[in-house]
Amino acid sequence: MMITLSSCDGRDKAFRSTQSDLFENKVLDTFTAPIHYYPESYAEKVTDTILSNGYKVHIKLYSDMNNAIIIKDEERTHFRDFIVDVKITKENKSIFNDTIDKAFLLDKELFDVNATKQFLVQDFWIENIEYNGTPTLFLEYINPESRKNRVLKFIFLEDELLFEEVI
Repeated sequence: MMITLSSCDGRDKAFRSTQSDLFENKVLDTFTAPIHYYPESYAEKVTDTILSNGYKVHIKLYSDMNNAIIIKDEERTHFRDFIVDVKITKENKSIFNDTIDKAFLLDKELFDVNATKQFLVQDFWIENIEYNGTPTLFLEYINPESRKNRVLKFIFLEDELLFEEVI
């Protein structure tokens, strides 16, 4: 008959720190995974346009440094949203002066609550082809996770604002 006794007194672990154990087992990496922001810092694009029919269009697109959409991937990527300030005048009369952000989209029922959480402004452009040269703003929205796009068209008539989803 054979009896084997074994014991562990912990001498091999006595002088190791918790941090070194976490580092060896790569557990520390889960807590210190890098977070990437796009854009990394404040970004702004300003456009001042005077149309031949007398409309003056001022658009300021800037990154929202307080809100982002988080994509749960290996790098935990945060995509910052953009806010659009729009000011349109004709012959010194204000046609439109407002901020187009998520609250505006919800208020005008252009996006539902889920869409505002998923879509970000990607780009904009101005046209004055339709409605007798009335300024038309196109805002392109993107879902950074699915890469799906939506384009909203804002038509600034002198007495009302029209909306239309193009894509």
